[in-house]
Amino acid sequence: MAHTVTAALVIAYDADHRQVYLYAGERVPDRVPADEVQRLVDIGMVVLFEPTDADAAGVPVTVGEEKPKRAPGGRRGKVAQAEAALALMSVDELLAEARARGIEVPEGVSDPADLIALIEQ
Repeated sequence: MAHTVTAALVIAYDADHRQVYLYAGERVPDRVPADEVQRLVDIGMVVLFEPTDADAAGVPVTVGEEKPKRAPGGRRGKVAQAEAALALMSVDELLAEARARGIEVPEGVSDPADLIALIEQ
């Protein structure tokens, strides 16, 4: 089963104990053993990949071999990674994130895009 990175950066280990650097939004490559993937799931750094409409439409997805291009200045790269992590969250996780940031979510708002917009303000 495919898993996706939710943390900004994950250092996983392949079967030969070599480090594999993975960034938010990347899929965990097959060369990372199942017990290592489970360790990362247990500590909340990766989640089981659930295909979206974009995946069904054939939008390319990075698979862990190719590193994302860094934005100039570094800060934009961190912001982009945080935004990518938000996009991978469930509605319940987004609501919890909003509460943790002290953001008041209006009654009835449950669309992930609306919740992300509130959090990113």
